[in-house]
Amino acid sequence: GEEDLDALVPHVRLRVYGRGETVVRQGEEGDSLFINLSGNLEVFVDGLTVGSLSGGDFFGEMSLLTGEKRRATVTAVDEVRLIEISKGAIGPIIRSHPSVLEGLSSALGDRLQKILTAQQVRKVADEASSLHEALLRKLMRFFGIS
Repeated sequence: GEEDLDALVPHVRLRVYGRGETVVRQGEEGDSLFINLSGNLEVFVDGLTVGSLSGGDFFGEMSLLTGEKRRATVTAVDEVRLIEISKGAIGPIIRSHPSVLEGLSSALGDRLQKILTAQQVRKVADEASSLHEALLRKLMRFFGIS
Protein backbone atom coordinates (compact mmCIF):
# COMPACT_ATOMS: atom_id res chain seq x y z
CA GLY A 1 0.00 0.00 0.00
CA GLU A 2 0.85 3.66 -0.26
CA GLU A 3 1.72 3.95 3.46
CA ASP A 4 4.14 1.05 3.24
CA LEU A 5 5.88 2.52 0.21
CA ASP A 6 6.18 5.88 1.96
CA ALA A 7 7.73 4.14 4.99
CA LEU A 8 10.16 2.26 2.74
CA VAL A 9 11.43 5.19 0.66
CA PRO A 10 13.71 6.79 3.30
CA HIS A 11 15.46 3.44 3.81
CA VAL A 12 16.35 2.58 0.22
CA ARG A 13 19.65 3.57 -1.37
CA LEU A 14 20.46 4.49 -4.94
CA ARG A 15 23.61 2.70 -6.11
CA VAL A 16 25.53 3.45 -9.29
CA TYR A 17 28.08 0.99 -10.71
CA GLY A 18 30.38 1.45 -13.71
CA ARG A 19 31.21 -1.03 -16.45
CA GLY A 20 32.89 -4.14 -15.05
CA GLU A 21 32.13 -3.42 -11.40
CA THR A 22 30.84 -6.27 -9.28
CA VAL A 23 27.61 -5.57 -7.41
CA VAL A 24 27.46 -8.82 -5.42
CA ARG A 25 29.73 -11.88 -5.25
CA GLN A 26 28.68 -15.50 -5.02
CA GLY A 27 29.25 -16.84 -1.50
CA GLU A 28 29.23 -13.45 0.23
CA GLU A 29 26.82 -12.57 3.01
CA GLY A 30 23.98 -10.34 1.94
CA ASP A 31 20.81 -8.83 3.38
CA SER A 32 19.50 -6.71 0.55
CA LEU A 33 17.90 -6.91 -2.85
CA PHE A 34 18.48 -4.69 -5.85
CA ILE A 35 16.04 -3.30 -8.40
CA ASN A 36 17.66 -2.36 -11.68
CA LEU A 37 16.55 1.10 -12.76
CA SER A 38 18.80 1.26 -15.83
CA GLY A 39 21.71 -0.49 -17.45
CA ASN A 40 22.66 -4.11 -18.02
CA LEU A 41 24.17 -6.72 -15.74
CA GLU A 42 25.56 -10.22 -16.21
CA VAL A 43 24.91 -13.03 -13.75
CA PHE A 44 27.53 -15.71 -13.06
CA VAL A 45 27.33 -18.91 -11.03
CA ASP A 46 30.60 -20.73 -10.40
CA GLY A 47 32.25 -18.50 -13.00
CA LEU A 48 29.80 -19.37 -15.79
CA THR A 49 27.40 -16.85 -17.29
CA VAL A 50 23.85 -17.94 -16.43
CA GLY A 51 21.87 -14.88 -17.40
CA SER A 52 21.56 -11.17 -17.76
CA LEU A 53 19.48 -8.45 -16.15
CA SER A 54 18.19 -5.18 -17.56
CA GLY A 55 16.01 -2.29 -16.42
CA GLY A 56 13.11 -3.38 -14.22
CA ASP A 57 14.72 -6.68 -13.21
CA PHE A 58 15.61 -7.45 -9.61
CA PHE A 59 18.13 -9.69 -7.87
CA GLY A 60 19.43 -10.51 -4.40
CA GLU A 61 16.03 -11.49 -3.07
CA MET A 62 17.27 -14.89 -1.84
CA SER A 63 19.74 -13.28 0.56
CA LEU A 64 17.29 -10.58 1.62
CA LEU A 65 14.44 -12.98 2.28
CA THR A 66 16.23 -16.05 3.62
CA GLY A 67 19.55 -14.85 5.03
CA GLU A 68 21.44 -17.20 2.71
CA LYS A 69 24.74 -16.24 1.14
CA ARG A 70 24.68 -14.81 -2.37
CA ARG A 71 24.04 -17.54 -4.95
CA ALA A 72 25.56 -15.65 -7.87
CA THR A 73 27.99 -12.93 -8.84
CA VAL A 74 26.39 -9.97 -10.60
CA THR A 75 28.55 -7.58 -12.63
CA ALA A 76 27.71 -4.37 -14.47
CA VAL A 77 28.00 -4.61 -18.27
CA ASP A 78 27.66 -0.84 -18.57
CA GLU A 79 26.72 1.89 -16.10
CA VAL A 80 23.83 0.69 -13.95
CA ARG A 81 21.58 2.47 -11.50
CA LEU A 82 20.13 0.26 -8.80
CA ILE A 83 17.85 0.71 -5.84
CA GLU A 84 19.04 -1.30 -2.83
CA ILE A 85 16.49 -2.42 -0.23
CA SER A 86 17.72 -3.95 3.04
CA LYS A 87 16.10 -6.47 5.35
CA GLY A 88 15.82 -3.77 8.01
CA ALA A 89 13.73 -1.65 5.66
CA ILE A 90 11.40 -4.35 4.34
CA GLY A 91 11.10 -6.45 7.51
CA PRO A 92 8.46 -4.29 9.22
CA ILE A 93 6.33 -4.26 6.07
CA ILE A 94 6.47 -8.04 5.75
CA ARG A 95 5.66 -8.52 9.43
CA SER A 96 2.63 -6.23 9.16
CA HIS A 97 1.47 -7.86 5.89
CA PRO A 98 2.51 -11.54 6.03
CA SER A 99 0.42 -12.29 2.93
CA VAL A 100 3.19 -10.60 0.93
CA LEU A 101 5.28 -13.71 1.59
CA GLU A 102 2.99 -15.79 -0.64
CA GLY A 103 3.99 -13.82 -3.73
CA LEU A 104 7.61 -13.62 -2.66
CA SER A 105 7.91 -17.37 -2.08
CA SER A 106 6.38 -17.98 -5.51
CA ALA A 107 8.90 -15.63 -7.17
CA LEU A 108 11.76 -17.27 -5.27
CA GLY A 109 10.57 -20.72 -6.33
CA ASP A 110 10.49 -19.67 -9.97
CA ARG A 111 14.01 -18.26 -9.71
CA LEU A 112 15.32 -21.40 -8.00
CA GLN A 113 13.75 -23.67 -10.61
CA LYS A 114 15.80 -21.83 -13.24
CA ILE A 115 19.17 -21.96 -11.50
CA LEU A 116 19.18 -25.20 -9.51
CA THR A 117 19.35 -28.81 -10.63
CA ALA A 118 16.42 -31.12 -9.88
CA GLN A 119 18.42 -32.69 -7.03
CA GLN A 120 19.16 -29.30 -5.50
CA VAL A 121 15.47 -28.30 -5.72
CA ARG A 122 14.50 -31.51 -3.89
CA LYS A 123 17.07 -30.70 -1.20
CA VAL A 124 15.61 -27.19 -0.71
CA ALA A 125 12.07 -28.59 -0.62
CA ASP A 126 13.25 -31.23 1.88
CA GLU A 127 10.18 -32.70 3.56
CA ALA A 128 7.69 -30.09 2.38
CA SER A 129 5.15 -31.04 -0.24
CA SER A 130 6.49 -28.41 -2.65
CA LEU A 131 9.29 -25.96 -3.19
CA HIS A 132 6.80 -23.11 -2.74
CA GLU A 133 5.73 -24.45 0.67
CA ALA A 134 9.33 -24.96 1.79
CA LEU A 135 10.25 -21.41 0.81
CA LEU A 136 7.18 -19.95 2.47
CA ARG A 137 8.05 -21.73 5.74
CA LYS A 138 11.64 -20.52 5.52
CA LEU A 139 10.56 -16.92 4.89
CA MET A 140 8.12 -16.98 7.79
CA ARG A 141 10.82 -18.29 10.14
CA PHE A 142 13.35 -15.73 8.92
CA PHE A 143 10.97 -12.82 9.54
CA GLY A 144 9.64 -14.23 12.84
CA ILE A 145 6.11 -14.91 11.63
CA SER A 146 4.30 -17.94 13.03
